[in-house]
Amino acid sequence: MASFSKRLTVHEVTELLEQGDIDDILDDVTDIFMEPPVNVNNDITDEDSDDDGPIGDINHMPASLLNAHIVIHDPDTENTEVAKKHKVSDKKIRKKIKQNISSRPKNKITKQNQDAQQTVLWRQGDLETPNIFVDDQKPNLFYNTLQPYELFELFFDQQVLEMIVDYSNNYASNKNQSLQIDVNELKCFLGILLLSGYNELSRRRMYWEKSPDTHNDLVSGAMRRNRFEQIFSYIHFCDNSKLDEHDKFSKIRPLLSMLNSRFLIHTPHQQFHSIDESMVPYFGRHGCKQFIRGKPIRFGFKIWVGTLRLGYVVWISPYQGKSGDLQNTEFGLGASVIISYANNLLAHRIAPYHLVFDNFFTGLPLLEKLSEMGLYGTGTIRSNRTKKCPINVAAMKKKKEVRTKVMFLIRVFWYVHGRTIALLP
Repeated sequence: MASFSKRLTVHEVTELLEQGDIDDILDDVTDIFMEPPVNVNNDITDEDSDDDGPIGDINHMPASLLNAHIVIHDPDTENTEVAKKHKVSDKKIRKKIKQNISSRPKNKITKQNQDAQQTVLWRQGDLETPNIFVDDQKPNLFYNTLQPYELFELFFDQQVLEMIVDYSNNYASNKNQSLQIDVNELKCFLGILLLSGYNELSRRRMYWEKSPDTHNDLVSGAMRRNRFEQIFSYIHFCDNSKLDEHDKFSKIRPLLSMLNSRFLIHTPHQQFHSIDESMVPYFGRHGCKQFIRGKPIRFGFKIWVGTLRLGYVVWISPYQGKSGDLQNTEFGLGASVIISYANNLLAHRIAPYHLVFDNFFTGLPLLEKLSEMGLYGTGTIRSNRTKKCPINVAAMKKKKEVRTKVMFLIRVFWYVHGRTIALLP
């Protein structure tokens, strides 16, 4: 068992192994052991604090493991004669490793080096966006003539309703039940659900009660109570035999996909789009249920929503944590949401859209990515993401002339190699 006066850490040895600096030194060494790491209480433990990280990935090891000492073991040294034959000694291995470490060029990347590699030139002024986008107002004349139920049928059309009918009947038959629902009966069922959204009662059975304060002639005359309860129990939006185990919303994924495609088909062609999160209240048990303190709706599902200027929903995507279906996660969670929405817009119709979002999403890498896609981006930004922007907003707000102004707006250009990337209001 070899040991060193200045003991090596896991981080130092892995760097040497990756660069191939000690391959010739460790030819006679068969095993490298890692001592149990020390936690914050200076207690030796073998527990890995990064349970969610990929197994065996050195990039996801916590600092306690990277700083743990290693022990080099050569079983041949346990036999004195073999050890003498191969001339393996602790001093020899230690000397060669120290020589490699001392002769190795210092490639440590400091924060200053990172900032120097990313040259960002800031300029203050008004950003003149070229007016090359023309809103299409003609289709609005058609939609303005439609009745509310006709607008509803644009999204829940015959194809969507037939999909729900087929999945519901199949699910009931798998449970040895005869549902036999059709499209017309499903429309009646959905109509009762819509009515219960604005005419709320404590329990849904109260719509069929005889009490004059709760009885609803429209509901009771449209469908019997037991039939409504039966449909409510077996309504389905997917095939349970083909569920994606990595998708926590696979039960409703077919419906979401069909609705998103119809949102895009009927969306007005406008330049400005807003992306934000929305909460759907839910108090049951589900792995994706969120609790957000300080929000009007604290418990429920968080939904990413892309809308137009007047609130028309273009795209929805439920948040499901790390196992979500978002792409470009190397930019961060918020940025990946924006890029996914942008890809959906460009897949439908290529145009220089202008996306607006808050400081949860905004970052300079995101804005550069949008520029590469031919899109514009506007958003508030957090102070730790500004790449040393020279404007001190906190100091400017303390000035008397600034506090007295009703409207206060700072607009900043971001140039990279002379190319305008974004506007940060």
